[in-house]
Amino acid sequence: MTKNSQFKNMLWVFITLSFTLLTGCNREQKKEVSKINDFASLEAKFQDPPSEYRSAPLWDWNDKITEEGIDFHMKKFKEGGLG
Repeated sequence: MTKNSQFKNMLWVFITLSFTLLTGCNREQKKEVSKINDFASLEAKFQDPPSEYRSAPLWDWNDKITEEGIDFHMKKFKEGGLG
């Protein structure tokens, strides 16, 4: 393979990757948004917010990690409304 053909191949790869990344990154993610039209709906959202708006725990491990321990903590987080 000559240097000229190597350069052309690399240029082709660069252009293809650039095009792929640029077009892929510009796509908007469609997310279903529920509209709140009255105070009662707003109040209900505050009473039981969707999981993406709830608190997230700070969880650190300072001891031996077991599957049972992880299951226990995840269950407690869920019961407490986290996640």
